Amino acid sequence: MEELTIEAWGAFWVWDNDRFLYRNTQTGEIVGTRKIIDLRDTFIERQKAWVDELVDSPFDGNLTIQEWESKFAKTIKDTYLIAYMLAIGGASDLTEVMKEEIGIILKDEYHSLDDFARDIAKGKYTGDSPNWVKQHVKLRARAYIDSVRQAIAWP
Repeated sequence: MEELTIEAWGAFWVWDNDRFLYRNTQTGEIVGTRKIIDLRDTFIERQKAWVDELVDSPFDGNLTIQEWESKFAKTIKDTYLIAYMLAIGGASDLTEVMKEEIGIILKDEYHSLDDFARDIAKGKYTGDSPNWVKQHVKLRARAYIDSVRQAIAWP
């Protein structure tokens, strides 16, 4: 079975499948739920920063809306998968039922994202300045990443 190893706070943490928790490989210290949730939150904040940069791309002419949607869909998928694996101890502990649950969530997210991209392409987002429009789109885009917190049951 593949072991999930996470490097954070200057240490390596591994999932102990017998005890259903993470432990520090250097000290043996058990990692509490609060620390895992902090790690999840740090990851989500980094993903939102990435999304902010990604939102800039079609407005700056670096990506088409279709390219942006594809990259954003991958970001959403990666965020859900990584956060889910963090919550359960790793990819080796993903059951078929869990994969189906993630698939159902992602299908809904992708449908919503398709509508969102279509709205952007049609110029639905308007405002006093291009910067205002971009900020509005960023807020909506961040909500996709924030939804991970509500979608996954945490210990």
